[in-house]
Amino acid sequence: MKIKKTFIHSKKTKTMVSLSILLVLTVGLGAFFYFSRNASHPTDNKGPQGGINSVDYSPPTTEQKRAGDQVDDPTKAGSDPLPDPTPQDNGKGRVDVTITSLNTDRSDFHVSFLISAVDNTGKCALTLTKGSVSILKEADVQALPHSSTCKGFSIPPSELSVGQWELSLVYENDSLVGTINKTVWIE
Repeated sequence: MKIKKTFIHSKKTKTMVSLSILLVLTVGLGAFFYFSRNASHPTDNKGPQGGINSVDYSPPTTEQKRAGDQVDDPTKAGSDPLPDPTPQDNGKGRVDVTITSLNTDRSDFHVSFLISAVDNTGKCALTLTKGSVSILKEADVQALPHSSTCKGFSIPPSELSVGQWELSLVYENDSLVGTINKTVWIE
């Protein structure tokens, strides 16, 4: 009988151990899948408490609206309004024109201008002069949020020679005019 009890006791033990192992594996796999799914999707994108990639699509709060209004306020300190054009004898207002970039390499000549007025109806005339040689290029004006720029000038390398050139830009529309002159060295 002792043999039979050992056999039954042994079968019971094996079954209990097998069930315990199966239970531990099931719980372990369940925990693994739960945490790995949550690790790859850290937020549900339902609010500002989410993670780095969360987006709050709820309507803005009063505080957020107030902050947005302050950013858009042109009278707020730090928001420099455009200066009023200076009146001229010809009845047109004078505006500032500045050079924002200049590449004087003959093979890739490039110059950009900023006009201190918002306009998209004017014209820009760029003149490059060296001795008796004069190159004239015209471009339309492109309005920007708080100023304008000339749309661009294409000057092939064959038209430029190495040396000192006088650069002149005239911006003009029906009511405004602006000019800038600069001596440049073309390489």
